Amino acid sequence: MVGAVKGDSAEELLRESYPHVKLKTYPGAEDLVKAALANEIKVFVADTQVARFYLAKLESGVEFRQAVNPVAVNELYAGIRKNNYPLLALLQWGFDQISPQEKAGIIENWTGTQAFSKAPWIALRTTLILIAATLFLMCLWNDQLKRKVAQATRDLQQRNQELQSSERNYREIFNATSEMIFLHDTANGEILDMNQTAVELTGYSKQELLGESIARISANIPPSDGDRPSHKIRKAADDGSLVFEWLFQRRDGQTFWTEVALKSSYIGGKSRVLAVVRDISDHKRAEAALKESEATLRSLFSAVPVGLVIVRNRVLRSVNDRMCQILGYSSAELIGCQLQRFYENNAEYQRVGQALYDTLRQQPSSYVETRLRRADGVFRDVSLYGASLRPRDPRGGMALAVQDITDQKLAERALRASEQRLRNIAKNIPGVVYQFYARPNGKIGLYYISHRAGELFGINYRATGAFRRFIKHIAPEHRSAFLTSMHQSISAQSDWTFEWRFMKGTGEAIWFRSVSSPIKASQELIYSGVILDITERKQTEQRIEHLAYYDILTELPNRTLLVQRAELALALAARHQTEMAVLFLDLDRFKDVNDSLGHAEGDALLIQAAARIAALIRAEDTPCRLGAMNLLCYYRMSAKTAPYAWPISC
Repeated sequence: MVGAVKGDSAEELLRESYPHVKLKTYPGAEDLVKAALANEIKVFVADTQVARFYLAKLESGVEFRQAVNPVAVNELYAGIRKNNYPLLALLQWGFDQISPQEKAGIIENWTGTQAFSKAPWIALRTTLILIAATLFLMCLWNDQLKRKVAQATRDLQQRNQELQSSERNYREIFNATSEMIFLHDTANGEILDMNQTAVELTGYSKQELLGESIARISANIPPSDGDRPSHKIRKAADDGSLVFEWLFQRRDGQTFWTEVALKSSYIGGKSRVLAVVRDISDHKRAEAALKESEATLRSLFSAVPVGLVIVRNRVLRSVNDRMCQILGYSSAELIGCQLQRFYENNAEYQRVGQALYDTLRQQPSSYVETRLRRADGVFRDVSLYGASLRPRDPRGGMALAVQDITDQKLAERALRASEQRLRNIAKNIPGVVYQFYARPNGKIGLYYISHRAGELFGINYRATGAFRRFIKHIAPEHRSAFLTSMHQSISAQSDWTFEWRFMKGTGEAIWFRSVSSPIKASQELIYSGVILDITERKQTEQRIEHLAYYDILTELPNRTLLVQRAELALALAARHQTEMAVLFLDLDRFKDVNDSLGHAEGDALLIQAAARIAALIRAEDTPCRLGAMNLLCYYRMSAKTAPYAWPISC
């Protein structure tokens, strides 16, 4: 790197005589010397005296040595500003007007040596005055010209700096964008420029791709010339713009899908095509996953052993095979039908609609039971489990799971009347749709589990690893039976129905019933089914069992439990040779309390009396309520306690 003063004769000499030398110019000699001292340049060219002056001024430069052979040697220097040819010509004209005799007189006058004997002093003086005046005017004009040139130079430098700053800004934006950007030649499609993102995504360096066709990083094999990159670039140049998808190939051979937007433009006065390329690999993978998910859902929609329908504005839009079996119609006959035609009357139609839609405005799901008319005119009892397709949009439609519960209803009608409360409580039974596979090697896993699994089970609904997490949370006392029944069903390739208790991560226990059926697919056995929450039913059954042995008001054992415990107590007394006491209590004037204060107060009195008696006796003794106001206690006595009285104060 060689430095020189910008505009100096040394710059011209170096550029003309030494074109291979890398030259860097500076605005003045002092800036040149400072740059040399800062190691920006290793060699600088300047007048010897000027260079020595600034090196001495800056108190440095001992490391620099003067060249043995200078670049140029000038014996004389012109007093005229460089390239000021008009002034130079004017001065030359003035000197040409002076005769040799006049020049000799001037020399004699300056040097004190006589050059000639006779001189035209008046003419010489006049000529010198004219020359001096001319020089003075030319100096004034030259000074004004210098100022204008200096101002123009400053303006030009400022515009140049602004242009460089703008170019840097655009280049930074060009390289900082997340999309690949290519600049193509319209005629042959060559890559003229590219940003840093294109370098990173393709794996090629900028030097490797400049001048190349986009086909070098393209994985497409076009079926015709019309699909080739060069043709698309020419088409974009003709039409102005073009958007299409294209498969790119990285340097390592990996491919990725992109969306290419071509735009015709003029850059530097030449026709160019600008290509903005966006990586859409994630979008393509999402599309593939969505298609796979849709295929899975369609399979589940057809395979689950319950009727599934899609309803919009209470009109059937889609039905599965099981729903066709429940109603006795084909899918072509059902799609487009109003639901009202299947109900007993308009009142029932309105009741079911209100129960479903009003609940969905407040909850994510709803449940109701009703009767639907089949094609043969026979009514079937069904349960409807509904969920909004778009919870935030009430007009988005509803998905209904329809289960034929006619046989279940017939069995329930044979139960005691108190079991009717169970059917009234079970208005919203949440369900989970699932599909699991069983392979010959013994491996079992989930293909699909619906989003409700997260809400009901407290586990992630994603199929990967969900089966293992699901098994882990089954109650320990049910886990072995659960796995045994599942393996037995798989071995027999039969329907699988099971009830078990599930322990959530919060410690809450819930009861579920699973109903599923298998299909044979290649080497796999695929079970599709639903899981219904029967926690409320289980709680109701436990309550009914409790009411069979305990009084509903006082929570004391009733006559049935008393007889069982009395028989056991008598047997134990006979075996251990001990005695047993039985106390029969009747609340005096209990009827007066009911008649004067009301049955509610009478019930409260009876509850208080029962609580006090239960608090006075031991845990092994049994208090019992026999009738409206009769209480009975039996007390197992030992040899130590028999002689003593038993005081009771209620």
